[in-house]
Order: sequence, then structure tokens, then C-alpha cells
Amino acid sequence: MPEPAADEVRITVAAARVCLSDLHLIDGSLSMSDGNAWNLGLACKLTVDMLSRVAC
Repeated sequence: MPEPAADEVRITVAAARVCLSDLHLIDGSLSMSDGNAWNLGLACKLTVDMLSRVAC
């Protein structure tokens, strides 16, 4: 895997789940075109794998 750039970190995703709003987006009953900000995939287990030399 490449090392992160000066303003980046590398993360490892250990687990992720689909929440109900994700399913509503898939089935079309919820739209992202209503002007609201959406955060999808909120349930994740992440580990910072590597910091760039500059970020340290």
C-alpha cells in the first residue's frame, strides 16, 4: 500500500454496516436531492494505519 501524502492518513476499515437510511436511498424512498447534507456509512470501525511524516 502506498504511504499517505503530507496531508493524509491511511485508515483500515475493520467493519462497516448498512443503516436504514442507506437502504432507503437504495430503494428510492429517500432522495439526496432535497438540499440536505447526508453522512452515509456512519457505523464503521476504523483504525488509523499510518500518519504521514508531516502530519506527525
